[in-house]
Amino acid sequence: MGVLLIFGIAGIIIGSVLGTRSNNSGADTTINWKGGMWAFACDFNTPNMAVVPTESSLCGAKCIETLNCTHFTWTDVNNGTCFMKAGNISTEDAVRTTDPTMICGVAYLGDYIRFNQTIDWQGRDWTYACDFSDDSFLIIRSAGADCGELCLTNPPCTHFMWSKVLGGTCFLKQGNVTKNDALATNDANMVCGVAYAKNVVLLNETVEWNINNTAVSCDFQGNDLSNNQTAQADCSILCSKTPLCTHFTWSQYSGGTCFMKKGNVSRDDAFRTNDSTMMCGIILTV
Repeated sequence: MGVLLIFGIAGIIIGSVLGTRSNNSGADTTINWKGGMWAFACDFNTPNMAVVPTESSLCGAKCIETLNCTHFTWTDVNNGTCFMKAGNISTEDAVRTTDPTMICGVAYLGDYIRFNQTIDWQGRDWTYACDFSDDSFLIIRSAGADCGELCLTNPPCTHFMWSKVLGGTCFLKQGNVTKNDALATNDANMVCGVAYAKNVVLLNETVEWNINNTAVSCDFQGNDLSNNQTAQADCSILCSKTPLCTHFTWSQYSGGTCFMKKGNVSRDDAFRTNDSTMMCGIILTV
């Protein structure tokens, strides 16, 4: 995985800063763990495997998606830095610090990757308990059911992983991969998948609308209301019966899914895709 490594003088300076915040001999050594995974005012006295600038809320997610990272520390050094660490460790190995803004945590998945484990795709472009080992170019908090659609509507995303970290996070990835590149994990709630149509958006292409306000090979950006697995022919009807639904997109995702959307739109808001099975439409009367 590509990570940002900081060597030499920068590492010495950061190490010195962290060292001044440690409080191993302080009277209060109690660490208040949140969900048994992370806490404030704590650190691990273990070497860093990688150092990445990021906001505090994404440090744990970065650790989880980085191969071999098992625990981490975040500080406000350089406007926010995530120190990712490797090795067998538990929350009992953490030490209390004097900095209330410092965060430390453990990756919620122990023995994360299941080697030599077959992934059962069940004929779909997504499945459970899997991940891809490459870095994410975009991380978005979302429900698991929305992660595949987020990939399809955020070029150049070609594959993705969703996990329950931070209440639900979608990791969008790019590059030439296949299902064979996925790795099995021991998290039955984790989802990974490939975008069934690479380079899905066709720029400067005209959407050809039918008289019934539907079209093929098209999509609408965002404004998702809800989604349901259904046949393509039923998507328009489903949207018309759903309060607030004003437009929709249907795709082959998850065996056939109707993505119902809200807000004022027109035909001009739709964009062309290279998937001839995809359909989008507008409901005249909601």
